[in-house]
Amino acid sequence: MKSAAAHIFIMSRKSLLTKQIKHIIIEEISNKFREGESHMGQKMVDIYHLIGKENGMRGQMRLAMLTGIMTADAKNLPDTPDKLAQLAAAYKKITKKECPVDIL
Repeated sequence: MKSAAAHIFIMSRKSLLTKQIKHIIIEEISNKFREGESHMGQKMVDIYHLIGKENGMRGQMRLAMLTGIMTADAKNLPDTPDKLAQLAAAYKKITKKECPVDIL
């Protein structure tokens, strides 16, 4: 059996490595954002924000019902052409106006 001191030493090394790995991952993500890569779902969130300004929560709920994409999903999913087109079409159906968010 390992001694208590050896166990504590091993656990502290694991904790240190975990912190270092987290720091590396956070730094890598930050670098990608600084390089201009698209944020997850930013355009989808923008569409939800616009529909909320124009039609309130009722409009946002209708957008979610028409598309099957909830607000939380919009924040966590990547902006893909098919999802953006789906949201833009629903936006147009609800507001009777073209979606001002560039979906290309």
